[in-house]
Amino acid sequence: MKKPFMISATFFALAMPLAALASEDLDIDAGTLTVTGEAIQVVENTAAQVTFGVQTNGVTSSEVVQANTDLLATVFAKVQGLGVDISDFETDNISLRQTANQETGALTGYEMNNSVHIYVSDINILGDVMTAATNAGVNRIDSVQMVPQKGTVDMDKLRIGAAADAISQARLYTEALGLEIIGIQSVIEPNDGNYPVPMRSILKSDAMESMPVAGGSSDFSSRLNVTYFVKIADEPKL
Repeated sequence: MKKPFMISATFFALAMPLAALASEDLDIDAGTLTVTGEAIQVVENTAAQVTFGVQTNGVTSSEVVQANTDLLATVFAKVQGLGVDISDFETDNISLRQTANQETGALTGYEMNNSVHIYVSDINILGDVMTAATNAGVNRIDSVQMVPQKGTVDMDKLRIGAAADAISQARLYTEALGLEIIGIQSVIEPNDGNYPVPMRSILKSDAMESMPVAGGSSDFSSRLNVTYFVKIADEPKL
């Protein structure tokens, strides 16, 4: 009996046209060939995701909640006045806790924190949005992420491209090594994640001015690990 073998190859390239591969009954002497297909899309960042927080303190919980609600409503109104749609606001986290004197431990009241994401579709008004938010009462700006416009990235199209790349590589290696593909053992999509990286954390300033912002670009990719069953190709009959 021939000794089973394994070949592992990893290669990154642009996607090529997708094609089907035929398979047949597996041979007990079959080995495996593993390739990693990848497709990449570079997208210009013309939008931003801002995360800010509003904190209020008071003696009673109802007082604190009402103050936080009123303050947040003011912030929303100011930012909407710059052209940001209300559908682009998303609450991230809400917390309400009791506060106490650090020395005596006596309860002093309540503290409420409310974190909100704002999607800014026009990067040119990002500085104005941050200025308006802080002037309206935002206590902190936790992060600013440069992102593409919504709907710009088609992850399914990237997955198809990654599959096509895997097929192309498998054909290349099997032809070069005198092998024949006889089936597929596994198809795995690694959970690498495609998330924009925060630009930086920005603390509230008493005199934050509007500022120009360079969005840069983001790379989005799809990877696919495909393991094929292969065997030594039959020699052509004369």
